[in-house]
Amino acid sequence: VLEADAFDARALATAFADSKVVINATGPLRETAAPVLIAALAAGAHYVDVGGEQATLLHLYERHESTARRAGLIALPGAGLDCGARSSRGSTRSCTARS
Repeated sequence: VLEADAFDARALATAFADSKVVINATGPLRETAAPVLIAALAAGAHYVDVGGEQATLLHLYERHESTARRAGLIALPGAGLDCGARSSRGSTRSCTARS
């Protein structure tokens, strides 16, 4: 297990240099997910976090999915997430991830 400041790009690059997978357990993810994901992808590592902030998940997908896909890497924010999904009509559906 390696630790690095989520806001220090140089420290992240050093920590992730030989990593195959980065598990981001920092928070709040709305602040830390993007810089850690960017550094993981730059290092050629897969990315996983357990966050559940829906706006953050959408932002990460919209901004970084194509970079991960082109690199042949997996970016999996929100792994293990329990959520309530709201439809366009306002009804709520719950979902639970199981291992």
